[in-house]
Amino acid sequence: MAIDIIPLLYPNQQQFYPEVAPEAVTGLDSHLSVWATANGTLIYNTVKDLIGTVSGQPGADGKSAYELAVANGFSGTEAEWLASLKGPAGKDDATGATGPKGDTGIAGITPTDDSATLLDINTDKAHYFPSEKVTFHATSVSGHGHLVVKYYNLNNLITTKDVYYGTSELSWSWFLPSTDNVGYSVVINNYVGENNEANYRFAINVSSDPYNYPIMGFLSRYDMDYPLQRKEVLDYMKRLHINLVQFYDWADLHSLPLPVSSNGDSLQVSNTWTDIGNRLTRKKVIEDYCNLAKEYAMKPLAYMAMNGSDTNQLIHGLSAEMFLYDDNSKNLDHVYKTLDKSKGWGKYSLYSMNWMNGPWQDYIDNQMQIVRNNMPFEGWHIDMFGDPGNKYESDGNQISSATLAGGIHYFLDKAANLGWDTGVNSVGEYGINDIKTVTALKYLYTEVWDNRKTYDDMFRLVRGLKESTDSNKNKKGVIIPAYMNYDYAKNNSGKDFNIDGIILADLVIMASGGTHLEMGEHMLCNEYFPNSNLNLPTQLSSDYLPKIYDFFAAFKEIISLGYQVDGLAAIDNGSVDSLQNGNVCGISHGNDNNYLGLSLINLKTANTDWRDTNATCSVTPAENIKVTLKLGVTNHDWCYFDLAHLEPQKLNVGADGIVNIAKLHYFGFILGVPKSA
Repeated sequence: MAIDIIPLLYPNQQQFYPEVAPEAVTGLDSHLSVWATANGTLIYNTVKDLIGTVSGQPGADGKSAYELAVANGFSGTEAEWLASLKGPAGKDDATGATGPKGDTGIAGITPTDDSATLLDINTDKAHYFPSEKVTFHATSVSGHGHLVVKYYNLNNLITTKDVYYGTSELSWSWFLPSTDNVGYSVVINNYVGENNEANYRFAINVSSDPYNYPIMGFLSRYDMDYPLQRKEVLDYMKRLHINLVQFYDWADLHSLPLPVSSNGDSLQVSNTWTDIGNRLTRKKVIEDYCNLAKEYAMKPLAYMAMNGSDTNQLIHGLSAEMFLYDDNSKNLDHVYKTLDKSKGWGKYSLYSMNWMNGPWQDYIDNQMQIVRNNMPFEGWHIDMFGDPGNKYESDGNQISSATLAGGIHYFLDKAANLGWDTGVNSVGEYGINDIKTVTALKYLYTEVWDNRKTYDDMFRLVRGLKESTDSNKNKKGVIIPAYMNYDYAKNNSGKDFNIDGIILADLVIMASGGTHLEMGEHMLCNEYFPNSNLNLPTQLSSDYLPKIYDFFAAFKEIISLGYQVDGLAAIDNGSVDSLQNGNVCGISHGNDNNYLGLSLINLKTANTDWRDTNATCSVTPAENIKVTLKLGVTNHDWCYFDLAHLEPQKLNVGADGIVNIAKLHYFGFILGVPKSA
């Protein structure tokens, strides 16, 4: 039996489906649409769902649309609900005829204007698994309209979805394809009346292994129990697709990280304690941060050093052999200090432990096991304090800096027995060659100092780490903690970061294949993470940072998971795979699917090192850049992207391989797609 589908009256677009027999619904599945209640709950996703609501069959989520409306606060009868879907009569047209029912569509929602502006576009998680559902949220200024949402993988349009809405707070969802280790670009156009806001963009990072593309943020303050503030901090980190959260300086003591007391057969954790900076720490705040991070698919990692103790005394089970000494005196007063409280800061001095010593390894691993058993962390971010130089063991024998650097893997291999996710900080690349071989590590992480000064130094560091392999021949993601505007921040508290310097550093690190640890409750300008001397300008927080993180999450499979392609291209008055100030520079990319890519970074007016330490970096747009592609010219189709545009712009590349870029502000990307793809 054929049935009449209730006319679907959408704001500013009246769309009527014809009579459809239930058995014919399959053929209409391409008519994808979304109808939302006033609070954003979805009523149906397809025509099939709607037919279920009218004919008495179950609709979306097994309920009829009327049942869903009642669940969301509608108090009338079903007939009254059906009537409420029809807006008032429209205005007469120019001929005097009465138009169809008007555009207030959903009961109680009257559009205030025809602005096509969308605010606060976000998703429910920072990271997704293949085939998982992504739920999007946005706020509409007008309260009504029609979205056209396009989902891309690189240059490929995967699907398009229409979302019709009559509410200020709207939601829709997308089930991801089953492909692993990819990124997606989401491009949204919003139509309201005669108005259209184009090119809202977002990215989705997809992998069955979150460490496939690790993006780390940090937390450094746990004193105030403000749930809304916690959510605001993690919401912004989620917006940047941050999927690892380093909990910095959360512990009580370096030798006894978690303050516990015996309670029968179990341990009781203190509710509060103070950290090394004598700052109040609340257990509940840490726990709530961890739990919210997990909801957002972020992994909370406990920061703790591999070689630090708050005491040089033989207490807590510590023994003399565990320490490193400045000389061969065998005197505990001569244990090497990496932090001296007598110089005016700290709850205690930090004494250096010998990470190659088996009893010390067992001791600190046991302490971290207590942490694991009593706190909701999901891993251990292991710190160390850089090159200690030549030191002495408790028996008076010298142990060289080189020996210590080559023995870090002994500590890491034993820490892996905890069954926790682990990563370690190679300060200034100290011990990095030993660290790279460790199979248990989930990521490579090196704090960059004056050993790497230029943009080219940074590029070579990141690319070298990305292409390195562990003992099992596996590559790892690379995280770079690099502290911007470092000297400027010391004497200019309360001022802003320099926008151009931040953007260039992010672009170089991420186009080289890594990610930049820089964001938490604030942006980092110092190795002491609670330091927040400089403010984050709105132009960075609301505009450029989301654009940069979106781009590199969306294109990770060729930029981060790919490899260098020697001889790919040349740039007139520029350089490729060598970053020189004064040039427009390129970084080449390729992957196993025969895609080719070239990241273009404008260093033409850059006059600083990567750190922009005095906040003086300035970028002037470059014009008329001539790029000559030398590989894959005729057997690839070529397209162009930039930070503001994630939809492919087709390039007409002739046999000579020449591409002319009229203007390049910060960044552009040329993608070559094999013609068989």
